[in-house]
Amino acid sequence: MTINAALIRVSGSGGRAPLHFAAEIGLTDLLAEFLFVCPSSIEDVTVQLETAVHIAVKRVQLRVLFGWLLRINREDVLKWKDIDGNTVLHIATFSSQLQVVKMLVKYVENTKNCDNMTAHEFTLGKYFSADLCFTEKWERFLGFSIDNGSTGNDNSGGVALAVAILIATDTYKAILSPPDEYWQENHTDVLNDMKQ
Repeated sequence: MTINAALIRVSGSGGRAPLHFAAEIGLTDLLAEFLFVCPSSIEDVTVQLETAVHIAVKRVQLRVLFGWLLRINREDVLKWKDIDGNTVLHIATFSSQLQVVKMLVKYVENTKNCDNMTAHEFTLGKYFSADLCFTEKWERFLGFSIDNGSTGNDNSGGVALAVAILIATDTYKAILSPPDEYWQENHTDVLNDMKQ
Protein backbone atom coordinates (compact mmCIF):
# COMPACT_ATOMS: atom_id res chain seq x y z
CA MET A 1 0.00 0.00 0.00
CA THR A 2 1.33 3.42 -0.90
CA ILE A 3 0.47 6.47 1.13
CA ASN A 4 0.10 9.89 -0.43
CA ALA A 5 2.18 12.34 1.61
CA ALA A 6 -0.24 15.20 0.90
CA LEU A 7 -3.16 13.25 2.40
CA ILE A 8 -1.31 12.68 5.67
CA ARG A 9 -1.44 16.40 6.39
CA VAL A 10 -5.17 16.84 5.67
CA SER A 11 -6.90 17.74 8.90
CA GLY A 12 -10.35 16.64 9.86
CA SER A 13 -12.57 17.25 12.87
CA GLY A 14 -10.86 19.36 15.52
CA GLY A 15 -7.92 19.91 13.23
CA ARG A 16 -6.76 16.33 13.68
CA ALA A 17 -4.71 14.81 10.90
CA PRO A 18 -4.19 11.07 10.34
CA LEU A 19 -0.98 11.21 12.38
CA HIS A 20 -2.98 12.50 15.38
CA PHE A 21 -5.48 9.67 15.06
CA ALA A 22 -2.72 7.07 14.78
CA ALA A 23 -1.06 8.54 17.91
CA GLU A 24 -4.36 8.48 19.80
CA ILE A 25 -5.21 4.90 18.92
CA GLY A 26 -1.63 3.69 19.31
CA LEU A 27 -1.14 2.27 15.82
CA THR A 28 2.67 2.25 15.97
CA ASP A 29 3.24 0.73 12.52
CA LEU A 30 1.01 3.34 10.93
CA LEU A 31 2.71 6.14 12.91
CA ALA A 32 6.08 4.99 11.64
CA GLU A 33 4.78 4.76 8.06
CA PHE A 34 3.22 8.25 8.20
CA LEU A 35 6.41 9.76 9.60
CA PHE A 36 8.55 8.01 6.99
CA VAL A 37 6.38 9.22 4.10
CA CYS A 38 5.78 12.74 5.47
CA PRO A 39 8.23 13.77 8.24
CA SER A 40 6.84 17.33 8.30
CA SER A 41 3.48 15.98 9.53
CA ILE A 42 4.96 16.00 13.04
CA GLU A 43 4.49 19.79 12.93
CA ASP A 44 0.72 19.56 12.40
CA VAL A 45 -1.33 20.78 15.37
CA THR A 46 -4.97 20.42 16.29
CA VAL A 47 -7.26 23.34 17.13
CA GLN A 48 -6.08 22.83 20.73
CA LEU A 49 -2.48 23.28 19.43
CA GLU A 50 -1.68 19.67 20.28
CA THR A 51 0.93 17.84 18.28
CA ALA A 52 0.81 14.09 17.76
CA VAL A 53 3.33 13.93 20.62
CA HIS A 54 0.89 15.63 23.03
CA ILE A 55 -1.80 13.15 22.06
CA ALA A 56 0.57 10.19 22.33
CA VAL A 57 1.60 11.18 25.88
CA LYS A 58 -2.05 11.51 26.91
CA ARG A 59 -2.68 7.98 25.60
CA VAL A 60 0.58 6.57 27.03
CA GLN A 61 1.80 5.80 23.49
CA LEU A 62 5.00 7.89 23.27
CA ARG A 63 7.68 5.29 22.50
CA VAL A 64 7.62 5.42 18.66
CA LEU A 65 7.27 9.19 18.37
CA PHE A 66 9.94 9.85 20.98
CA GLY A 67 12.44 7.53 19.28
CA TRP A 68 11.69 9.04 15.89
CA LEU A 69 12.14 12.61 17.17
CA LEU A 70 15.53 11.73 18.64
CA ARG A 71 16.69 10.00 15.45
CA ILE A 72 15.91 12.98 13.23
CA ASN A 73 17.03 15.64 15.75
CA ARG A 74 13.57 17.15 16.23
CA GLU A 75 13.57 17.24 20.05
CA ASP A 76 12.30 20.83 19.70
CA VAL A 77 8.79 19.42 19.07
CA LEU A 78 8.81 18.10 22.65
CA LYS A 79 8.99 21.72 23.85
CA TRP A 80 5.91 22.89 21.93
CA LYS A 81 2.99 24.03 24.06
CA ASP A 82 -0.70 23.30 23.58
CA ILE A 83 -3.49 25.87 23.99
CA ASP A 84 -3.15 25.64 27.79
CA GLY A 85 0.61 26.21 27.64
CA ASN A 86 1.38 22.60 28.52
CA THR A 87 4.38 20.84 27.08
CA VAL A 88 4.49 17.05 26.89
CA LEU A 89 6.39 17.17 30.20
CA HIS A 90 3.40 18.85 31.87
CA ILE A 91 1.02 16.24 30.45
CA ALA A 92 3.21 13.33 31.55
CA THR A 93 3.46 14.85 35.03
CA PHE A 94 -0.30 15.44 35.28
CA SER A 95 -0.98 11.81 34.41
CA SER A 96 1.78 10.45 36.71
CA GLN A 97 3.78 8.77 33.94
CA LEU A 98 7.07 8.52 35.83
CA GLN A 99 9.02 6.70 33.10
CA VAL A 100 7.95 9.25 30.48
CA VAL A 101 8.85 12.15 32.79
CA LYS A 102 12.31 10.63 33.28
CA MET A 103 12.79 10.47 29.50
CA LEU A 104 11.49 13.99 28.85
CA VAL A 105 13.36 15.84 31.59
CA LYS A 106 16.55 15.63 29.51
CA TYR A 107 14.94 17.38 26.53
CA VAL A 108 12.17 19.67 27.81
CA GLU A 109 12.72 22.73 29.95
CA ASN A 110 10.58 23.14 33.04
CA THR A 111 8.54 26.09 31.69
CA LYS A 112 5.34 27.57 33.07
CA ASN A 113 1.96 26.81 31.55
CA CYS A 114 -1.07 29.15 31.38
CA ASP A 115 -1.85 28.38 35.05
CA ASN A 116 1.64 29.72 35.84
CA MET A 117 2.80 26.28 37.01
CA THR A 118 5.82 24.30 35.97
CA ALA A 119 5.65 20.51 35.80
CA HIS A 120 7.89 20.45 38.87
CA GLU A 121 5.56 22.73 40.83
CA PHE A 122 2.60 20.57 39.86
CA THR A 123 4.42 17.51 41.16
CA LEU A 124 5.13 19.26 44.47
CA GLY A 125 1.49 20.38 44.73
CA LYS A 126 0.34 16.85 44.04
CA TYR A 127 2.79 15.55 46.67
CA PHE A 128 1.63 17.98 49.36
CA SER A 129 -2.07 17.43 48.67
CA ALA A 130 -1.79 13.62 48.76
CA ASP A 131 -2.41 11.43 51.79
CA LEU A 132 0.56 10.69 54.00
CA CYS A 133 2.57 7.63 53.01
CA PHE A 134 3.53 4.91 55.49
CA THR A 135 6.92 6.47 56.32
CA GLU A 136 5.42 9.90 56.93
CA LYS A 137 2.81 8.42 59.26
CA TRP A 138 5.57 6.74 61.28
CA GLU A 139 7.54 9.99 61.40
CA ARG A 140 4.49 11.74 62.83
CA PHE A 141 3.95 8.93 65.32
CA LEU A 142 7.58 9.10 66.47
CA GLY A 143 7.44 12.89 66.61
CA PHE A 144 10.29 13.71 64.27
CA SER A 145 11.48 13.29 60.73
CA ILE A 146 14.04 10.61 60.15
CA ASP A 147 15.41 12.45 57.11
CA ASN A 148 15.91 15.96 58.41
CA GLY A 149 15.41 15.85 62.18
CA SER A 150 12.51 18.31 62.18
CA THR A 151 12.34 18.47 66.00
CA GLY A 152 15.62 20.30 66.04
CA ASN A 153 17.28 17.53 68.02
CA ASP A 154 20.57 16.61 66.35
CA ASN A 155 20.33 13.10 67.77
CA SER A 156 16.88 12.32 66.34
CA GLY A 157 18.36 10.21 63.54
CA GLY A 158 20.19 8.16 66.16
CA VAL A 159 17.01 7.78 68.19
CA ALA A 160 15.12 6.57 65.13
CA LEU A 161 17.88 4.09 64.41
CA ALA A 162 17.84 2.87 67.99
CA VAL A 163 14.04 2.45 67.92
CA ALA A 164 14.27 0.55 64.62
CA ILE A 165 16.98 -1.72 66.03
CA LEU A 166 14.94 -2.43 69.16
CA ILE A 167 11.85 -3.28 67.14
CA ALA A 168 13.86 -5.53 64.81
CA THR A 169 15.61 -7.24 67.74
CA ASP A 170 12.37 -7.93 69.60
CA THR A 171 10.74 -9.26 66.45
CA TYR A 172 13.72 -11.51 65.73
CA LYS A 173 13.80 -12.72 69.33
CA ALA A 174 10.06 -13.48 69.36
CA ILE A 175 10.32 -15.49 66.16
CA LEU A 176 13.34 -17.55 67.21
CA SER A 177 12.32 -18.18 70.80
CA PRO A 178 8.58 -18.23 71.37
CA PRO A 179 7.26 -18.58 74.94
CA ASP A 180 8.13 -21.83 76.76
CA GLU A 181 4.50 -22.93 76.98
CA TYR A 182 4.29 -23.04 73.20
CA TRP A 183 7.23 -25.42 72.92
CA GLN A 184 6.07 -27.67 75.74
CA GLU A 185 2.57 -28.11 74.31
CA ASN A 186 3.86 -28.82 70.85
CA HIS A 187 6.55 -31.13 72.19
CA THR A 188 4.04 -33.42 73.95
CA ASP A 189 1.73 -33.37 70.92
CA VAL A 190 4.57 -34.45 68.68
CA LEU A 191 5.57 -37.26 71.10
CA ASN A 192 1.96 -38.49 71.28
CA ASP A 193 1.71 -38.47 67.49
CA MET A 194 4.90 -40.50 67.24
CA LYS A 195 3.66 -43.16 69.71
CA GLN A 196 0.47 -43.76 67.73
